[in-house]
Amino acid sequence: MHLRSSCFRILIGFISVVSLTASAKDNEFYFDASLLKGSGLSNEDLLRLNNDELITPGRHSLDIYLNGQFTTHREIEFSRRGKKIEPCLPHDLLTTLGFNALSDDSAQTCYWPDDKVLNGITRKDDMAQLRMDFTAPQALLKSVPRGSVSEASLSAGESMLFLNYMANQYHVKSRQGNTGGMDSTWLSFNGGINLGLWRYRQQSTLNYSRDNGSRWSTSRRYIQRAIYPLRSEILIGEGYTNGQFFSGMSFRGFQISSDTRMLPSSQRGYAPVVRGIAKTNAKVTILQGKTTLYETTVAPGPFTINDLYPTNFAGDLTVVVSEADGSENTFSVPFSALAESMRPGTSDYVFTVGRARDVGDNNVFSEAVWRQGLTNSLTLNLGNQLAAGYMSYSLGAVYSSVAGAFGLNSMFSRANMGSEGNKSGWTLRANYSKFIPRTGTSFTLAGYRYSTEGYSELYDALGSREARHHGQKWQSLSWKQRSRIEISAGQHIGVLGDITLSASSQDYRDGKKRDKQLQFNWSKTFNHGISLNLGVARTYNIVPGMNSTPWQNSGNEHTIFLRDRIQTMWSLSVSVPLGSTRYAPILSASANRSNGSNSRDGGYQSTLSGVYGEQNPLNYNLNYSTDSKGEQSVWGGGLQRSFPYANAGLSWSSSKNYWQASGSLQGALVAHKGGVTLGHWVGDSFVLVDAPGARGAEVIGGQGARIDAFGYAIAPSLGAYQFNNIGLDPRNMSEDVELQTSLQRVAPYAGATVRVRFNTLSGQAMLITAQPQNNTPIPMGSAVYDSYGNYVGMVGQANQIYLRSSDDKGTLRVQWGNNAQDICHISWRITPPRKPLLLMSLPCR
Repeated sequence: MHLRSSCFRILIGFISVVSLTASAKDNEFYFDASLLKGSGLSNEDLLRLNNDELITPGRHSLDIYLNGQFTTHREIEFSRRGKKIEPCLPHDLLTTLGFNALSDDSAQTCYWPDDKVLNGITRKDDMAQLRMDFTAPQALLKSVPRGSVSEASLSAGESMLFLNYMANQYHVKSRQGNTGGMDSTWLSFNGGINLGLWRYRQQSTLNYSRDNGSRWSTSRRYIQRAIYPLRSEILIGEGYTNGQFFSGMSFRGFQISSDTRMLPSSQRGYAPVVRGIAKTNAKVTILQGKTTLYETTVAPGPFTINDLYPTNFAGDLTVVVSEADGSENTFSVPFSALAESMRPGTSDYVFTVGRARDVGDNNVFSEAVWRQGLTNSLTLNLGNQLAAGYMSYSLGAVYSSVAGAFGLNSMFSRANMGSEGNKSGWTLRANYSKFIPRTGTSFTLAGYRYSTEGYSELYDALGSREARHHGQKWQSLSWKQRSRIEISAGQHIGVLGDITLSASSQDYRDGKKRDKQLQFNWSKTFNHGISLNLGVARTYNIVPGMNSTPWQNSGNEHTIFLRDRIQTMWSLSVSVPLGSTRYAPILSASANRSNGSNSRDGGYQSTLSGVYGEQNPLNYNLNYSTDSKGEQSVWGGGLQRSFPYANAGLSWSSSKNYWQASGSLQGALVAHKGGVTLGHWVGDSFVLVDAPGARGAEVIGGQGARIDAFGYAIAPSLGAYQFNNIGLDPRNMSEDVELQTSLQRVAPYAGATVRVRFNTLSGQAMLITAQPQNNTPIPMGSAVYDSYGNYVGMVGQANQIYLRSSDDKGTLRVQWGNNAQDICHISWRITPPRKPLLLMSLPCR
């Protein structure tokens, strides 16, 4: 009898591996019962081993993939239909997947797999990975740009109160005389709360010193909300204009602007649209230099590729059309752009209305800017600024060609200058950008600006009125500027390294001298990570200086008093790794010298720095510096470490004149319905990881964050409007806890505070070998239920059942049919000592 039972077990294991047969009717896999004739097992027993029976009826939370690419995450309802358990696929899911045959306004809420709208589309369920895969030919799909995320997949999160904090304590003590020391404390707070899509943010600081006491200040308060149908975001409160065409302004008011993060990732930034014609089913390859950016197959006829990712404007594109008959067609598409460039057919805008905050007399103003991509070559932009006694208009364009990208903007202004009457004028700005792959030459920015005497920026117009009101003269770096030219270029010179050159010059109409600057830099990286850098800079600047008659109680802290300064600076630095391992320290040394109008100065510095440890690494540095005369020698050092709930740092320095020490702490706290959780400084969007009992599990990519004693952790940064992977590493968890899934995906709105739940099982892990009466084998795949009727798993090979339970004892019901003889029960009890996995052999009666 024992021999017969063993043979059956071997036969079951063998059949489970090699006897899967494809059905000619529906291409499904199943166990062929005819191969087990005479075994004593019924056909109903064997059907339990079929794939669809491994899915239990009910709602299952699954990752949805289309043609191998993750698309969304949904709950799918599985129900029994005849002898099968099948999913009813929601209408909005199929809409998200972009199936052509689906009507957007259909009244049908869900579709069964055999519905005619799914003809030609195959589906595979992988319940072990909690995943559902769809495979569909491109002809059955709507064209969707790469990186698209549907609105239904976006998460607004839940209401949480968070506070980023940064603290720094500074102490310095003089070694000379009875001067004493100085202590100061600086605290920065950046936090807010979310209510649905609305979010409130505030930025405040607290300064304290023994001499001046404490001072609390709030620099910014505002409310934001995403408007997804408009691909826009609104701001109410204190903000800033973007300063792209007009002078940047700080305001208190209202702003609505395009949010390019809401676009698919392949539509953000500038890239040209590639158009061509294929004679056959052709392969299209797009290259930039030797790098392949894109490859796809197109049908015969015209084709359009409009979802290229931006590539930092690193040269023109080469398009290769490889036909099925072996012929090949190659053409080029210019790819040079400026910051104002946009893809053809796309547009963005910013509209602001409010009161000026940091200049003028609380003046009301408005600003509107609009950009439109017309073709691959041409982008148009328009703008307007209005205020009491001021108006300004902007018109410009960017043109891209094989010679590079050219930008031209013209702005007109008219301002009431009080006693000077109305002043009007215009300014013309031209810029250029080009990268030449063959020579490795890049002109990253070359620009020229010329203004007539009557032109003024809104910032200067408001500031000059306020200055005149107080009987003072207004000064700023842009006030009455006549012209400005700037150029920046880079050149790769092969084995000799890289050089960069930049120069700028500007002059004014009110007698100020010309401001000039020239910079040259050479860098080279040698074998074994050794690098060398040489820099030279020559400046003739008009810089802020003291004024003998400052304003009294003017309320305007942004007036700038100017003086001349001429300076030439040289610097030479070298960096050498002290070893070839990952954590080898790095020794760097530098020398610098400056020749000014009235003095000469120089110095030397050396630093030893490195990282120690893999988990929560310690960053350290030891440095020494001295001046060219050796009179001001300073030793110093610093330590920084990332802990699971904060970042901390210490630093010190010492010379013959003083010694100094400081400490810093940076992190965040999040208040939510489960309590308060500490973590690292959080970004615009973040995740609260909720994993009960998973203490010690590390958040993958969470800057070392770990699940705390209450079952929470903070993943401090998420990419808005795109899918982010949130994972847990269970290596440091208790052996009595098991994660049911270790990876989830979430796509947040900008600013969303999202809770991601990881279900866990707690208790003792057991591997039970069931011993049925008469040694009759239990069919593999038989369902196992606990004493509460909950499904807990299935029978594996050799009658084995895996179970984890927090109880000390219990009963399992094993069922493989609907008859009384198809059910048996196992009573189990945990006896000391406990182990990571208890092995037990128990009767099943």
